[in-house]
Amino acid sequence: MIEPLGEGEGLVVETEFAGQADGLGEEVLGIAVMPGWIGVGARVVKLIVGVLTQPYTFAKTCEPVAPFLVVHEISFARRGRSSSKKRCGPVSFYFDGGISRSICCAEWCSLKRTPFVRILILTLSMVPFSRPFHYPQPGGALHCGKVSIEALAKRFGTPLYVYSADQIVERLGLFQQALKGREHLVCYAVKANSALAILKLLAARGAGFDIVSGGELERVRAAAPEAVDRVVFSGVGKTTAEIDLALNAGILQFNVESEAELGILAGRAAKLKKRARFALRVNPDVFAETHPYISTGLREHKFGIDIRQALRIYKSVAGHRWLEAYGVSVHIGSQIRSAEPFGAAMERVSKLVGQLRREGIVLKAIDAGGGLGIDYHGGVFDAAAKVAEYATAVGRALDGFEGRLLLEPGRFLVAQAGALVARVLQVKRNGKKTFVITDAAMNDLIRPALYQAHHEIMPVRPRKGRVRAVDVVGPVCETGDFFARDRELRPIEPGDLVVLLDAGAYGMAQSSNYNTRMRPAEVLVEGAKARLIRRRETMADLLAPEMI
Repeated sequence: MIEPLGEGEGLVVETEFAGQADGLGEEVLGIAVMPGWIGVGARVVKLIVGVLTQPYTFAKTCEPVAPFLVVHEISFARRGRSSSKKRCGPVSFYFDGGISRSICCAEWCSLKRTPFVRILILTLSMVPFSRPFHYPQPGGALHCGKVSIEALAKRFGTPLYVYSADQIVERLGLFQQALKGREHLVCYAVKANSALAILKLLAARGAGFDIVSGGELERVRAAAPEAVDRVVFSGVGKTTAEIDLALNAGILQFNVESEAELGILAGRAAKLKKRARFALRVNPDVFAETHPYISTGLREHKFGIDIRQALRIYKSVAGHRWLEAYGVSVHIGSQIRSAEPFGAAMERVSKLVGQLRREGIVLKAIDAGGGLGIDYHGGVFDAAAKVAEYATAVGRALDGFEGRLLLEPGRFLVAQAGALVARVLQVKRNGKKTFVITDAAMNDLIRPALYQAHHEIMPVRPRKGRVRAVDVVGPVCETGDFFARDRELRPIEPGDLVVLLDAGAYGMAQSSNYNTRMRPAEVLVEGAKARLIRRRETMADLLAPEMI
């Protein structure tokens, strides 16, 4: 029996089993419901139940059914008797170009003792998909929102960065909504993706900006000059020219990283007769589980000031004519998946703020920094829940503070909104290894080579066939020029398009011209429209600054 529900409401499937609980399921006619579909699409799916001590998996699908289906509840019933319900999961069925995987996000409920089950009812409901890249029709081409990736590649060429404006705005809104009960400012970390169009998009919706160079300040001024007074300036090595630029622009706050820098700031402010609002970036000595290259919260790191020295430094400049102790700042690292380290850091900062208040130094702002991480793999990722968890941890630690809360998210806003589109040049074998060579390379996306970072890879138009392990690489003359090693993918042929997901942060921003390669074009998708926001570089662009 099939009970179709309205769009976005979910899926109910009921089927009978011939045999006991450890038997195999029969074919089930499933109705997959996805936001953006017109009406309801139906596909035939074979559901393999197997032994009921393991998560259910779809062993075979005729076509990709939906990006995510989550089992929230399973009901068992015998004929003529009331059903018994078991809470479990959620268990996610993720379809990646026809490849199905089961991810159990909680301990699977024990069902192996349930004998003689005759009816199994699965209640499936959609969870928000963490990426805007999806197959709107089974067997069709991958889309970003409502726009075909095939059409974009044909129009703009490859390699190509594609971003979803809708998802970026949605992620910003998650923070703004979670913090609506207190005065706050979300300062987007420009270093994650400094595209002018993205800066303008965020500024128009009330965002501020966290910058780490004079160049990033110039980008903000070019994209959204009205937002300059919402800029905080971080970084361990600000030059006097950059400090002067920021003072003259009238930014909100300097995040000062050393006592020496504070002295330089005081001197430049006095010379320009511009009062400088500053926050000491304190180092709370809080460990956060992340890659060592992007961990910043311990004493052995180059960032910040030992929190034990902060009180003395604040007192040393109290009453200074050209300095205003406006706030305190902290940033413990990047790609941190748990809210606990943020809460621990804020507790130490809150204690410092209390000490300063007792000394007559009342700060107006606390800058909690950024660093909230995403899921680069194929599991269920509930962005709204992550933001709510983060906001709760920070808010609890700062209970009683009535000033302004500043946040500096970057990756969380833009990473999953972006993808790098590449075309397959060749598929070759060397011994036992199979290499899929694309026209994108490490100069376009260096994260896998630099951090050994994982990026999901999806075919734009999936092919049928057996999964095989391949290395996905670029044409740059480096063995380290790879996107994935021993990645299991469906068949891929020369000329096919593939996308590397979650490339919206630290992709184009870290790109280079290594091997004298031109950097990709960038496209922003808004609703059903796509527009070029950065043209592809030309050889003339590369040679223009040089002289013989």
